[in-house]
Amino acid sequence: MNKTIKADVDGYNTEFFGTFKSFGKDGSVKRVIPGERAELLSVMRINGKELWELKKVIRKSPARQEVICPYFLRCGGCSLLHIQIEEQKRLKTEYVKRALSKIKGVSINPIITLNTEKCRNKVHFAFTYDDDRVRVGFFDEFTHGVIPVKKCPMHNEWFEYLAESLEAWATKTAIPVYEPKSGRGILRFAVARFIGDSLQLTIVINKNVDLHIEELSKSLSTQFSHVSLYSNVNPMKNSVVFTKNFHHLFGDEKIYGNICGIEFSLFPSDFLQVNTEVAEKIYRDICDKIKESDAETVIDAYSGIGITGMLFSMAGKKVVSIEIAESSAEDARLTAKNNGIENYEVIVGDFADAIKKIDADKALFFVDPPRQGLGREVCDAMSAFHPNTIIYLSCNVQSLAQDLRYFAKNDYHVSSVTPYDMFPNTKHVETLVVLSKKSVSHINIDVEFGEGEGQISLKQIKERAEERKPKKKVTYKDIQNYIEENYGFKVHTAYIAEVKRDLGLPMYDAPNAVQELKRPRSHPTAEMVEAIKDALKHFGII
Repeated sequence: MNKTIKADVDGYNTEFFGTFKSFGKDGSVKRVIPGERAELLSVMRINGKELWELKKVIRKSPARQEVICPYFLRCGGCSLLHIQIEEQKRLKTEYVKRALSKIKGVSINPIITLNTEKCRNKVHFAFTYDDDRVRVGFFDEFTHGVIPVKKCPMHNEWFEYLAESLEAWATKTAIPVYEPKSGRGILRFAVARFIGDSLQLTIVINKNVDLHIEELSKSLSTQFSHVSLYSNVNPMKNSVVFTKNFHHLFGDEKIYGNICGIEFSLFPSDFLQVNTEVAEKIYRDICDKIKESDAETVIDAYSGIGITGMLFSMAGKKVVSIEIAESSAEDARLTAKNNGIENYEVIVGDFADAIKKIDADKALFFVDPPRQGLGREVCDAMSAFHPNTIIYLSCNVQSLAQDLRYFAKNDYHVSSVTPYDMFPNTKHVETLVVLSKKSVSHINIDVEFGEGEGQISLKQIKERAEERKPKKKVTYKDIQNYIEENYGFKVHTAYIAEVKRDLGLPMYDAPNAVQELKRPRSHPTAEMVEAIKDALKHFGII
């Protein structure tokens, strides 16, 4: 029988789980708030680590609110839905402050929140069976099973109609649902985007079969003015949703929208911010900062289909967009033409290579990279052009912190940091940072070296230099070798990264470990955790 305990919640971890102590050991659980006393149920034990579930709140926090979603206790999507929005804002602002606390001179503006429900323009369904019917829903973050969902507070009414139509179609056609463990079945995901009054739907399948979409397309066309329907064949047994293997099945090849006055079109794999209202606010704020700059050119790295670059062009600047995907670059050129934008150029290629072809004198750089951030090479390449201003939009504050350290080494300081609540009721934050080149001034000082009175001692300079000499960077391999030599067993980098994460340490210098942590896995044993902490102490990391 699973045991229950009563615990006092004393804080949050980096996932916004409530933390507590039980029999001298640290624990964490979802859906609680510091200051609360709760009854917790032990649901499973993995490698000595107990996983807890909230059974009952005994003493409630004033920040707790009534949850409006019937799936909240099972779905992991909106993990902060039980917390009042003002407390969420405070939490997220503090989260950004902690992540950037080691960056000198940083002041964090309060997070900007514009909407708290019915704000997402995109949904990612998974197919499952329930009572002999095919259902669509979201993944349970612990069991990785699919929870059927008919309604979501983060989406508008289009979500409900789409879910109903997909379930009716899939049940009637009897196309088998994909089973991840065996690899059998066809239907994997349904990814949809709703812009204006148009719907773009992509059905992800294990292999190419006839999907009999006639009734589905007819049903959707009665509800939406424009429908774009695709399939995507994805036989890979991993968490990747789309491959490059798209097949147009019905309706328009693209859907069309408008953001801040820019008319654009979207293919299923094109990137668009999931919260249109917040995205428009961010883009307007960036344009205001660009207008204030004396830069003649804006370099828009990671430009995608070019929406941001065209907005910067409308702000009166010449824009050079860099995009690695040829198809997105072509879409950007067409969009610029359709919007009558002339002072706009697109270069295809990886940023580190493409930047060498650009005359970036008197340029401002804008970057909106993927979750892994820029990395040292790109930060150094950008800094080599000595732009006075770099504007960085980040969806991952941990990788942002690492990149800001690289820029700091290249004589850039942070002028402003503004978080935006792109994903209300979740742990995720969008962060806008403005970096400025440090001003350089020169003074001349006459000094005399020697060992006599009033002279600068070369011997003392050498001694101080040795004392302040940077220590050798400790690698994951060093930690693994120490554990194997002293404990007699090996540990995976993912386990080291997990322990570092639990201790609040950065782990993004181990990309393989981070990728490993994104997949379902076992956790390190208590013995492994003890050995890893010992190694971290040995190398002076903790």
